[in-house]
Amino acid sequence: ASPSSSSSSAFGLSDPDIWHQRGTVLHRLKDFKAGAKDFERFVAVEADHAIGWNYVGLCRSQLGDLR
Repeated sequence: ASPSSSSSSAFGLSDPDIWHQRGTVLHRLKDFKAGAKDFERFVAVEADHAIGWNYVGLCRSQLGDLR
């Protein structure tokens, strides 16, 4: 199969660590909305990951979302 027809899971994009790393980069780039979404996806799989939840809160607080 050509690279364009490969599924995203073939590239490891279903791995929760990808969402954590991408969320970290987005947070550093101050893209808090996208970062929060990636961290939320990460903690949906890794619910006991305190640092992941911390980043969810950090991103949301930067957006004024303190729920």
